[in-house]
Parts: sequence; C-alpha cells; structure tokens
Amino acid sequence: MRKIEIPRSLIYDLYVTKRKSLSQIGQLLNCSNVTVMDRLKEYGIDRRTYFQANVKYSKVDFSGNLIEKAYLIGFRIGDLNVKIPKGSTVYVKTNTTKLDQVRLVESLFRKYGPVRSKKYCARDIAIESYLNKSFAFLVPKHEYIPNWIMARKRLFWAFLAGYTDAEGNIGVYSNRARFRVRTCDFNILKQIYTYLNARGIRCHLTLEAKPKKHKLNAPFWCVSCNEMYSLSKLFYLIAPYLRHGKRCKDLKIATDNIYERILRRKLSCAKKNFLYYDGYRLPKLPSSFRPCL
Repeated sequence: MRKIEIPRSLIYDLYVTKRKSLSQIGQLLNCSNVTVMDRLKEYGIDRRTYFQANVKYSKVDFSGNLIEKAYLIGFRIGDLNVKIPKGSTVYVKTNTTKLDQVRLVESLFRKYGPVRSKKYCARDIAIESYLNKSFAFLVPKHEYIPNWIMARKRLFWAFLAGYTDAEGNIGVYSNRARFRVRTCDFNILKQIYTYLNARGIRCHLTLEAKPKKHKLNAPFWCVSCNEMYSLSKLFYLIAPYLRHGKRCKDLKIATDNIYERILRRKLSCAKKNFLYYDGYRLPKLPSSFRPCL
C-alpha cells in the first residue's frame, strides 16, 4: 500500500495550533485516523492527553497584578505542584480532602483556564488546571521569598496570605487565639519570622519534628504567634488578601476572641472602631469584613 505523505508543517498546524482531532484531520486530508496518528509518531509530535484533548476553553494570559502574583507564589510554595510538560501549557495540580481548598483553587484559576476536580478515593480530591505560559513564574518552587516581594509591604502580606491559605492554621485554643504555619521550608519560615518581629509582631520559630524520628524528608518547622496585640496587627494586615473560606472564618472568630479578652480584662477602652492600649492603636476588623484580592 502506498504511503500517504503529509507535510510536517501541515499536520503540526492542524493538530497542535488549530487543535483538530485525528478524525477531523483525516476527513480534511482524505485519510484514516491511523494514518494521521502514524504521521504524528513519525514527526515526533506528542499526542494530547485525555485532559488536553477535552479542553474546550481558551487560556487567558495572567493579569500581571503583582499582589495576585505574590499571593499565587505563596500558595504555590505551600500547596501546588506545577510543571511544564512537553507542549506550551503550565500544568497545576494539588490533592486535598477539603472542599474549601477545591473552591479556592477553582477561584484562583478558572478565569485563566479550565479547572477540573476528581474524587479518586473515599476522601481525596485531585484538582488540576492547564494554563498558558504566562504562568511560568509558578514553575520554580522558591527556597526563599523573592526579593521583589520582600521589598514591598503589600506584596509581602499578600504572599503570607497565600502561604497561610496553603499551610497555615488560625484558631482559638483554650480560649486564646493562635496563628501558626508549619512546613519543612525553613528558609521561608525564617524570613517570615524575621520580617514579623522586625515590625513589632512577636512570634516564635521552633523545630516541631526531626526527620529520622518522624520519618520526614526534612526537619519540620513552625512559626507561631500567640500574643494578642501582635495577633490583632497580623490579622489586620493579612485579612484583605486571604482567600481560603475556612481561614477567613477562623480569622474572624480569632479576632473576636482577641477583642473580647481585651475588653474582659479591662486593659483598654473601646473608642469608635478602634481599641487603644498603652498608646498603641489596634484596628478592629469591621463586621462586614470580606476577603478580597
């Protein structure tokens, strides 16, 4: 049987650029699907995965907003697996057991490209998204917070909010509000610890677990903040950038706990929408607080 010749440039344009299916290309070129597939193999053009083949939505370039970018980098370091497979897309994936986390990932990326979630066992949910190369800044997992983020306060708080949404915990334990972030990213946590203490937000950096004893790949570290005046300042600064549903609810509960304790102990007096203690003004979150990015 005579071999059907198809120029590489033509099949590349139809399959990769215009995203035609094998059957559509076969109809256009008057040949079978098998012939089209053979030419793809011959020219070294990778077949689309099932997910890629079923993508029906176009990909949109990243907005370029630096606050959003700082948040996404913080969230990526904490919770996302990102890579660029063979092709022109940035593949983002994470696993979770929490619906709030699923909703968060969907809200972060659905305006830029398709987001799919799939439950693959009793509780675990896999979430994945394909984005265009304007999201290549998410591929490297930074060992340190980038300098351009550290240089501007708003960018740092956005980064910390993203990192907190991924790895943090805000709660009230024994009637005391607490904030903590626990990971193996020692360099990141040390930068956070240093930055917060330099701005009057007292916190601690402690070793939570050692690798050999707890079967970890690296030591497990924790940055924690327990002092109520420091917490009130920290919460006020990261609140506008938090996106995780549970973190936002927990922050509101923890903030209410702080002010109830302040009033109960009569350490300060309420005046308008602010509390004062030793000349330090503590901004109180408004009752209509809603996180935004």
